[in-house]
Amino acid sequence: MTRLDGRVLVASDLGRRSDQAIRDAAALALSARVPLVACHALPELFGFRPLFPHLRELDRAETDRVRELAARALEEQITRVLEPGSARPELRLEAGSPHAVVLEVAAEIAAGVIVLGREPEGGSRSIPERVARHASCPVLTVAERRGRAVLAATDFSDPALPAIHWGREEAERRGLPLVVVHAVDLHTSRLELPEIVSQSLIQRVTETRRGEARARLDELAGRLGPEVRLELREGPAVDAILAVAEAVEAELVVIGTRGRTGLARLALGSVAEGVLRRAPCSTLVVRLEA
Repeated sequence: MTRLDGRVLVASDLGRRSDQAIRDAAALALSARVPLVACHALPELFGFRPLFPHLRELDRAETDRVRELAARALEEQITRVLEPGSARPELRLEAGSPHAVVLEVAAEIAAGVIVLGREPEGGSRSIPERVARHASCPVLTVAERRGRAVLAATDFSDPALPAIHWGREEAERRGLPLVVVHAVDLHTSRLELPEIVSQSLIQRVTETRRGEARARLDELAGRLGPEVRLELREGPAVDAILAVAEAVEAELVVIGTRGRTGLARLALGSVAEGVLRRAPCSTLVVRLEA
């Protein structure tokens, strides 16, 4: 059973893109035995009209009409997507930009995880990315693809363990094997050395880093058990993670990003950002302790 510290929040745009997100969110809530909340962002149709106070009632009536239509459409989507007899989620409809509404509702209900449908690739201003930048809880971005494994990435630091724990629980819940990957960028280590350093010294430094990574991977293997497959890849982290995701036909990639506060939280970790944008499957971004 998946352990969650709060309710599952799923965001819907009322389109087909949200269907699988609702299914996955409902399954996650059922596994964790926590309530499910579904939210939808209403458009901010009208602004404040200080010079035309007599139009405010018309604005209010139109807003109420839009809210009623959206609530009906969300109810119909949930009925169509979920199995008959499934627990009905609490509905939340708020006006505002989609990512702001999701974050606001998540904070109000103390969500344990936020679930969103995957957006078409392109640009850096996607709603899942904006939500992942600011959310204090894990963010699951759902793709339609079904795969053969769950992949979790680690940099071997203790704060990265929550990503592995989430990966193990999601693998168990989905009935899939867990694969853990670590990437060592040996090219970066070469760039850090002065140009006057001999090639033999560069080779020794490279072999040392490679050996240290293998030793840490062996140590992690002893902690996780023989049922977990571990992969050591060389190269930039994002490229390595995505290559393993393709090789194992991952259904989900779990990636950690460092916990930040204040304005620093605007900076989603570069590895998490790259995986979130480019992964062909669902992604789960887990905020780690700094």
